[in-house]
Amino acid sequence: MITNHHFFMLGRFPTGIVLDGRQTGDLSVATFLLRTRTGVVIDEVDQFMSSAVDACSSEIVLDSRRNKDVPLLKLHEAVRGMSPGTVKELSPTLLHARYLTEFLLAALCSGDLRLRYYNGRSEASDQPQANSSMWHLAGSRDRRLICLLFPELDIPNEKEVPLELFATLNAIHPPDPARIGNEPAEYDTVPVHLDPDLQDAQNLLGRLLASRGADLLSTVRTELHTVLEERIPDAHQRSETIELLIVRVWLTELDRTLDVLRNATENLRSMGLPSAQDIAAKLGPGIGADVIRHGALGRGIYGYRVTGLDDPDKSAELTTQSLSGDPHTYTAQLGSIVALVLAGMERPVLGLSATAYFPEAVREHIRSRVKWWMTDAAEDSIRAKPHMLRNALNQPIQISGLPQHLKHSAITEMGRRLYEDVIHDELERLTEADEDRAHDAVVLNSYEHCRYMAIGIYGSGRYQDGKHRVCVAVPPDKYRRTDLQKRLPLPPGIIELTPDEFEDFPNRGEILIVPMARIARGLNIVIGIRSAITSVYLCTRPLALMTDPAELYASVNAAGLNAADTPSPAPVELLQQAREAAWARLHLIMRSAPGFVNTHRDLQKEIVAGMIIDMIQLAGRARRGGTDMTLHLVDHAFQEDSWQADLRTILRRIHQDWTPHVAQRMNDIYREALSTFLAYAGIDTDAGR
Repeated sequence: MITNHHFFMLGRFPTGIVLDGRQTGDLSVATFLLRTRTGVVIDEVDQFMSSAVDACSSEIVLDSRRNKDVPLLKLHEAVRGMSPGTVKELSPTLLHARYLTEFLLAALCSGDLRLRYYNGRSEASDQPQANSSMWHLAGSRDRRLICLLFPELDIPNEKEVPLELFATLNAIHPPDPARIGNEPAEYDTVPVHLDPDLQDAQNLLGRLLASRGADLLSTVRTELHTVLEERIPDAHQRSETIELLIVRVWLTELDRTLDVLRNATENLRSMGLPSAQDIAAKLGPGIGADVIRHGALGRGIYGYRVTGLDDPDKSAELTTQSLSGDPHTYTAQLGSIVALVLAGMERPVLGLSATAYFPEAVREHIRSRVKWWMTDAAEDSIRAKPHMLRNALNQPIQISGLPQHLKHSAITEMGRRLYEDVIHDELERLTEADEDRAHDAVVLNSYEHCRYMAIGIYGSGRYQDGKHRVCVAVPPDKYRRTDLQKRLPLPPGIIELTPDEFEDFPNRGEILIVPMARIARGLNIVIGIRSAITSVYLCTRPLALMTDPAELYASVNAAGLNAADTPSPAPVELLQQAREAAWARLHLIMRSAPGFVNTHRDLQKEIVAGMIIDMIQLAGRARRGGTDMTLHLVDHAFQEDSWQADLRTILRRIHQDWTPHVAQRMNDIYREALSTFLAYAGIDTDAGR
């Protein structure tokens, strides 16, 4: 029986199934396969886990001006007809959740509050696309807020926020009345004594959260101005601080309330209440809900987004994205813990991948012993070659790290120079040496970037000789494809290919311009059994963003599990260590300097490890049939070492942190691919062989 990753993890049978002689309903695909098959084989098992990370997130509309069929309202109506005990149990949480969500959306619609995007300590941008349409975490504006509350410390973007200031910010949140005595909150890090003005601010914010039937936003805002006037003399900065405090407290309170609501609705699922089942499913873990409810953090993470503010009265909508579960343990223990719970027995699971072992890669590293491997030991079969293309001002052309509005012209200029100086002559040489392999792949981060690259190559003076045809990847979805074609029409003669047509590329052209995500694990492009592609030009540095909730969650969960990686006779203490390490990683991400160059070194290593995984997979596209390949690193961001955040420097850090066992295992598994990147970083590739 064959299925895909997503359907295995998330699929359910829409009809009843006779299993072991009994009729079953709402059966998961994972349960069915583990019960009825004697073993499971997962191809690209590291991508399976990466998909599991994404599957840990789910979305639910909290309030809407466009759609009145909102889950919280439906649950409220359903609960009213239930027993007095159920009403008494659910009403406080449900009504508080409705107050928090409905009041927040109304305040955003009226302009009394704003969900704005901040890059570090700088002021927020007023561009619409940089504000409320993005995902917002409760603490995602903490650096700016701390700099406003403690201006005398003058914390630059290049440095982390001191932990005690982060703890002070957490302490300003009004106490949770459900906490017993002096029981510590899960986010407490160090003991904090609040200054008198911050204690007053805490009390005012507590009044706002428990308004007792009155709209206190304007009143509390005015009183906060008085309380914080001495600390923040500038009226404009004080207004900004107050808004940031209110938004942070509001979203933090909403986080906790949704946690309580999820647990409450879980208890109602057995009663067959559709509204409760809907909320429990969307706020609960996306995968392994019946097996591993929470990851190392011990609770979920929530992100919030508001849309439709161009017509707030009719279109505004507040959505939350919930992240919970444990994708790392789910994948590593699929044949053990997961199979025992779902099927009542263990099952052998064979995971296949070229890149499932890389301890720093938090989305791809499988936390299980590697049992077999086949080393790529062909010497000099993979080469990594840096390039420095220069623009008309003789400056190196860099794409990654540029503001979005400057990237388009830079990519176009890169396309002209790349074809003029490198690709044209290389294809001529390859045609003479081995015509079947005279094809190149030019790789960027998006379909849009691919079109700018094609425009640049077309504009090269040497392209006009007509010797080389350019193919550009386009989305498989017809509507996305049509939108791109309208916004960015291509010059005549350039061929568009959907992913399903990549196999035919050698018959259609010599240069394929394609997004990394589409080619790294895509279809093999071969003539006979040999790869048709010889050179791959990586034109933008493909970096994950810690502002993305899924990337953040993968880092947090992996950090917790790393802290509990050694067997112990005291499992409860081990779980506590994992929880503390996971919260420490979350705090680190929240207070880390913005941008890849300034971010914490541990996070840089994780990001680069994921990038190397993509590069190894990308190199594999050109190694089919035992052919050799060259990976050209074109974006100057790979080489720029002003802040010790270039690829060479971070690779050296990763290598230095490996234990002898890890270094040996990496060499055993990757051999030539690893040697290529270590040699690029200036590391002795013969060590450990």
